[in-house]
Amino acid sequence: VLCHSPAKVATMCPGVAYGGIMIFNCCFIAGLQTRTPYPLVVIEGATLLIRSALCVRYLRPLVVFFWSCVYAAVGSYMWMLVMPPDFMRTTVLWQLWAVIVTTALCYSSTWEAEADVRREVEASVLRSESSGLKELLDMICDVVVPLDANLRVIDKAPRFAAIVTLQGGSVQGSRFPDYMPSQEDREAFER
Repeated sequence: VLCHSPAKVATMCPGVAYGGIMIFNCCFIAGLQTRTPYPLVVIEGATLLIRSALCVRYLRPLVVFFWSCVYAAVGSYMWMLVMPPDFMRTTVLWQLWAVIVTTALCYSSTWEAEADVRREVEASVLRSESSGLKELLDMICDVVVPLDANLRVIDKAPRFAAIVTLQGGSVQGSRFPDYMPSQEDREAFER
């Protein structure tokens, strides 16, 4: 059983895919009898879509850039063999444009994927910090009452409910300052 590291597989897969596209294009180009630019637009347009899909799939900008450059060099050479010399400039410009598009697409996809992962990690860290702080406060304090921005009790807070109402009813949604005995305490707390 062959075992490859994930990094090696991620580097090899785009290369194999680009190699397959290159072989297909070379066979197609070699069989062309026409000397018009129409096949260039059709074939390169179709392969650009496949190359763009590979970019989004593998998210390795430098690997995609390398294989795009190899593909551009081989593709330009093969097209130059069958096209008239006046289309040589168009062929090279098309290949350069395709390298720029696929690399830019890969970088933007990578940036977006990294931003999503970063947001998820930050949210997870924040949840675990909040949970840890709440557990610590529960050990130290008699009552922990979570409040929203309007100073309303967020959850049922059964320990707080047991202290302020002798029946053990729910205090969720009630304003916390309403449980303070004096108006001065309420005003000081709300500041």
